[in-house]
Amino acid sequence: MPSFTGKKSQATSTLTSSDITSATTALSYAELINDADSYPTGGAISVPSSGTGDTFGAWTELDASTAAERTLKSISLGLPSANALQSGILEIGVGGSGSESAVIRRAFCNPTSHSQVYAIKVSNVTIPSGSRVSARTKDSEASARNYVVMVELV
Repeated sequence: MPSFTGKKSQATSTLTSSDITSATTALSYAELINDADSYPTGGAISVPSSGTGDTFGAWTELDASTAAERTLKSISLGLPSANALQSGILEIGVGGSGSESAVIRRAFCNPTSHSQVYAIKVSNVTIPSGSRVSARTKDSEASARNYVVMVELV
């Protein structure tokens, strides 16, 4: 694994290409996501929670069928603006419609009334070839909220 030999950068008002190159070089190879595909392929998708507090909403399809065995490396989760403290759970699952099985579960919290986006690193969750990949959410709110989800598979 290469080591970082670049100079320390100072904060500036604008980023330059050398700032990005230095920051990327500083990452270990284990942290880099090379040749990743984002799903759903059309961009992030809305995954609604249930209209009942602490109850999962329906599974929402992210990818109908993986072309080959893939590894889930990261998840982007966009939280909607809410009027109250919101804690919840996101699950990513595989399986046909109505028979999904969660392969990963992550808790989240939105302590403000502002929309937020979380980048969630995942430790090598294998998605078998030909799998349907879906997501579902639940939260502490008594009304349905639309979360935005995108996953990266390598």
